[in-house]
Amino acid sequence: MPGGRYNTDAYRMIPVLLCVFLFGALNGVNAQFKPCETNGRGRITIDAHPPDVKPVRILEMPNAEHTEAARDAGIYGIVKLKVRFLAGGRIGYVNVLSELPDGLTGEAVRAAKKIRFGPARQNARMIHAEHVVEYEFFDPAKCVPGTAVVVK
Repeated sequence: MPGGRYNTDAYRMIPVLLCVFLFGALNGVNAQFKPCETNGRGRITIDAHPPDVKPVRILEMPNAEHTEAARDAGIYGIVKLKVRFLAGGRIGYVNVLSELPDGLTGEAVRAAKKIRFGPARQNARMIHAEHVVEYEFFDPAKCVPGTAVVVK
């Protein structure tokens, strides 16, 4: 009887919910899951803005290449950049907030300069905006494709 007192579909969800709860409790509340295939992928942090401002819309964020020299030297980590998104739809300056050696910072800057976006708007007028963009480089040998990396 669908929707009745003894609905077996509801009982099938209990193990799934229990696993989700236990996995979340063991790995911490602030854990993020990222697929392994995203090496060199960028992400943007949109800060709080007034209600009349529509933030930058990212249309295309190219990946940064992990250089051979950095891979050979075992260099992995995050490059943080402060990027100025101009009202005309172009990238302005790119300031390095945290860097990595062996060409990784340069690769991140080159990728950031190729970001395609829709400009921020305030009361239907296009405006400049500044946001932090991060490019993460991690060791692919420690990651099996199709799995997830837990970052705290």
